[in-house]
Amino acid sequence: MIYFVQALTGGPIKIGFSDNVRRRMSELRSANGQHLVLLGVMDGGKSLEQHLHTKFKRLQGEWFDATPELFTFISLNCEEELRPPYGTELTKEELQELRGDDL
Repeated sequence: MIYFVQALTGGPIKIGFSDNVRRRMSELRSANGQHLVLLGVMDGGKSLEQHLHTKFKRLQGEWFDATPELFTFISLNCEEELRPPYGTELTKEELQELRGDDL
């Protein structure tokens, strides 16, 4: 599974792969001083993870700039609902604006 994680306060998004996302989230939360939020998960393996790492703007390691394009990708492709760190979901209108087209 491919997962997308962000600190509750915002900032970069981690794009990672794990066979056990629940365990991986526990490991990340233990290693990170901030509260982390799982934004979404999608089917895929290491090759898809590597592809996504080339598709989005890398900041450091597996952490990527939290661009509107990345949020849109997550909201359109993940099984979990997008839960931005500010505690609200994207509305249909906001998603439409980010995508620049009609839904």
